[in-house]
Amino acid sequence: MRYNAAYLYDSLIKVPEFEHWELLADEVSFTSRKSPRIQMADLVAREVMNWRRSIALNDGTTRTACLASLVDHRRLYWHLYERDYFEARVALVQKIVDQGHPIGTYEQWRKEQNCQDTVENRLRFQIKIDKLAREQRPENPSSQT
Repeated sequence: MRYNAAYLYDSLIKVPEFEHWELLADEVSFTSRKSPRIQMADLVAREVMNWRRSIALNDGTTRTACLASLVDHRRLYWHLYERDYFEARVALVQKIVDQGHPIGTYEQWRKEQNCQDTVENRLRFQIKIDKLAREQRPENPSSQT
């Protein structure tokens, strides 16, 4: 997991079009579960999962005081994605594949590279696609008619 996270982070830093690179640190570091920051992230994740489970089961359970305090005081922000969001994403990906976008050639690329379906290989493929897309863009779109 550390390898894939570091690989993704490094890839983001190297992409010139990434708009928020200045927000990223120069180095990636990892910590243990003993870290208070990790413990807080685990607490928030657990509280949100329990709250969402109660919503899904419609059991009438309300948020805990801890989660309510974090949400109501706007100390944390997040988005809750539901089924319709994921159905729309699947439809969008299928649409761009049907229109000939190279993302639809991932399995073919993977076989050509003789590699497994891993997070790193998906990132490598996406980086290749992004590089090709950048190369195909006109340098000065305003001069196009």
